[in-house]
Amino acid sequence: MWATQKCLPATLILLLPPTSNYHNISNTYPNRFIFCIHFILYLMSQYTEYEVNQALADISNGHSARDASTKWGVPRSTLQNRLKGIQPRDTAFADLQRLSVSQEAKLASWVQIQADLGLAPTHQQIREFAQRILNAMGDT
Repeated sequence: MWATQKCLPATLILLLPPTSNYHNISNTYPNRFIFCIHFILYLMSQYTEYEVNQALADISNGHSARDASTKWGVPRSTLQNRLKGIQPRDTAFADLQRLSVSQEAKLASWVQIQADLGLAPTHQQIREFAQRILNAMGDT
């Protein structure tokens, strides 16, 4: 049995808002609720674009979506959406980003190089470097 199957009933229960007076008055959620939300978000991103493409290739070769989903660890709903032509979020909203995909990759590479040198940049330094990239491209 997978860890997600063990956590699922508790997760479904904890997705409901708290009902006790204690939680309603102090506007807090139980720690289990917060943990399960983070756990769900962690599980949502446990596959790569490569795995999605491999699962889609399996489907096009005659395998069922369920089999491909299980084999590659990609949610079946994701595969079904891709088969319907729905784009991944990063592709769908790429035109709304100020940095292009290649510019973002250069920024990430710079951050990684700095971190490898033991000089991990601060949030402000990353913003300034991103602004320099935009200024070089004529964006203000």
